[in-house]
Amino acid sequence: MEIGGQEIEVADWRDDWAMSLMEKGVIVKLAISRWRAQSRLNYSELGITFNNEDHKEFMSKYVKLGYESLLPPSVASEILAVESSGRNCLKMYSFDTVWGRFVPFSSFPEWKRENDLIKSDFFELSKIIGLKYGDIVQEVKTEYEKMARDVWKRIYPNDTNPPTASFLENFTSKIIDKIPERDAIVSSFKYNCVYFKVPLPSFIQEDIAKAEKIVLDRDKAVNDALIEMQTKQIVAEEYRSKKSELIDSFLTSTVSYLRHHVAELADHTYQVLQNTKSDMDMRHVNKIKKMIKSVRTLNFHNDNEIESILNGLLKEVSKYKGDRDKDKVTVKLRELVDLSKRDYMPEDFNPIIDMIDID
Repeated sequence: MEIGGQEIEVADWRDDWAMSLMEKGVIVKLAISRWRAQSRLNYSELGITFNNEDHKEFMSKYVKLGYESLLPPSVASEILAVESSGRNCLKMYSFDTVWGRFVPFSSFPEWKRENDLIKSDFFELSKIIGLKYGDIVQEVKTEYEKMARDVWKRIYPNDTNPPTASFLENFTSKIIDKIPERDAIVSSFKYNCVYFKVPLPSFIQEDIAKAEKIVLDRDKAVNDALIEMQTKQIVAEEYRSKKSELIDSFLTSTVSYLRHHVAELADHTYQVLQNTKSDMDMRHVNKIKKMIKSVRTLNFHNDNEIESILNGLLKEVSKYKGDRDKDKVTVKLRELVDLSKRDYMPEDFNPIIDMIDID
């Protein structure tokens, strides 16, 4: 390949392009944590006894009971739903790479806006749990009384009397004691976002020969410089051995993934339209517009082929109902599906220009 009058190896050109793409976004990691509201069940809580110590020892080694929930199902489900919303939101606006979720700068503002709302909901939920703490504890206690009654029948199978109040109180108190204090639960809710760039050692992109030109004219400097240079060389060699693997992984996770993702979205819509005998309605139009918005947000590497088809698709679905041509829309969707079979290579990337340092 010749660019600017100079021969450029395709592999080097591709590597430089990948490195350039890595600079167009950040790795985002969500750190969502809270009190899990679970405790491991034990045999005594279920009213299960063992005939001998050998049987008891065997069960402890080979059989593990499940967990008991310490929150009402409705509350636990609400918390889990908000957590899942946060993770799904990040998934929607990012690519899954070997380093974590890569969020392009093109989609970062939209992701952050939605993520901030979810984060706010998460902490608002913790406050509500704090306000309703007493009611929640009482509900858990009431529910576990049902379990206590079942255990009573297991322990005293021949007793026709209902469980005593003291038995119920003793049983449920042991469960309730596992629930932390109000403030401890509220303060356990944490929702943090950690940002960092793709962690490629920057000095590897520099000329390693520069490290060899370090002037070693002072005793301590000699030792420190040698250690630094040797460390850099070790890491550089390790990186070089994995460079192709990392770059392939990144391009597969981003560039190739986007095309396959577009194909899946387009194919689903295409199949729906094919199975719809009537004309397109606003549900179809909104679905396609939503797909276009999502794809454009993630198209951080300027895939012009995708953009060209999306422009034609958007132009057609934006027409008035009577003017929309369903056949033209399905053709465009089919083009998007077929596009995933072709590799994307940029036409306007110049690695020579890209590598020039600008002061």
